[in-house]
Amino acid sequence: MKKVFGISALFLVLALSGCSISNNNQSKIDNEDLKNQVNDLQQQVGDLKQEINKTPNVATSVPVITEDLNDQGVISVKVFFPNSIIDPGFLDCSVVRPVVRIIPYTVTTAKASLEELVKGLSAQEESQGFQTSIDNHTTINSLSIKGETAYVDFSKDLQTKNVGLCAGQFIQAQIRQTLLQFPTVKNVEISIDGDKDFVQP
Repeated sequence: MKKVFGISALFLVLALSGCSISNNNQSKIDNEDLKNQVNDLQQQVGDLKQEINKTPNVATSVPVITEDLNDQGVISVKVFFPNSIIDPGFLDCSVVRPVVRIIPYTVTTAKASLEELVKGLSAQEESQGFQTSIDNHTTINSLSIKGETAYVDFSKDLQTKNVGLCAGQFIQAQIRQTLLQFPTVKNVEISIDGDKDFVQP
């Protein structure tokens, strides 16, 4: 009887040992699966970050310069104009909207952007509600960036369209926003032939 009991006890111990081993093995398998899932998620996040970095964001204040455009010797910049469709009635005369322009690559991107602004609008842009308060005969006398401030001086032609409600504020806003898209520019000072007091309040 004792022998039978002893054998039974031995089988019970072995059975419990087997369960423990099985549970440990299952736990190891579960841990490995979890690690694999975590690694897969980390890889997906890394891939997503790479895709985001490759995608140009035209809504930001930084000019869009994509790898493909660089290869073609051109860059993309933004110029700003009032828009009567987006902002009917022009309740806020400081609000201007961006238009993207593709221009030849240049190291003087800020000046090139202002030149695009002075050129004015295409027929297609006008049909989309864009307007401008800057005369296209205006010339840029000088542009310099000192510290975080851009100093830009224009010819007196900048005053030609400075008539009526909002015109002066639009002129300032168009120039300022076009220059503020560049991360090194935090402030803008505008003058006409050296005169800084040209814009209507």
